[in-house]
Amino acid sequence: MSQQPLDANPQAMNLQAPPGKRGWYIGAGIAVVLIAAVVTVVLVLTSSNSYDLKGSITIFGSVQSAAMDGHCHGMDGYDDIDTGAQVNVYNRSGDLVATGELGAGKSVTGESLECTFPFTVPNVPSGTVQLEISHRGRSTVTEDEGRGGRLALTLK
Repeated sequence: MSQQPLDANPQAMNLQAPPGKRGWYIGAGIAVVLIAAVVTVVLVLTSSNSYDLKGSITIFGSVQSAAMDGHCHGMDGYDDIDTGAQVNVYNRSGDLVATGELGAGKSVTGESLECTFPFTVPNVPSGTVQLEISHRGRSTVTEDEGRGGRLALTLK
């Protein structure tokens, strides 16, 4: 019996899918690509890009200053606006997502009728959020405003 070399055997070299299976292989390949695309989109959308929201709040009028150290705080209805007051950040659904607190109040202009408190809220999720200081109601803040430290709120 004579043996044919491997490359001379036409059946051994046929690398194509059998006629009934070709469509199945193409469909499976498309499914794998679609699943990979969906997983990538989900990972991008749920990735936690966060930043430190920085800003300040200034109260006018009802202010008490301590002449010795230059610190000030609210009074006469603004008693809750003081060093350590809670700063809450909520997402679009209204869920609390980050917290911080007011820093020490100082008179920026030297006027005794105003007091400015800086604040930083770490780990704020990317996007537009709602900011609430003490119990004073929520304000909408864009990511650009919060990231840049340009956010300046006032109470009069």
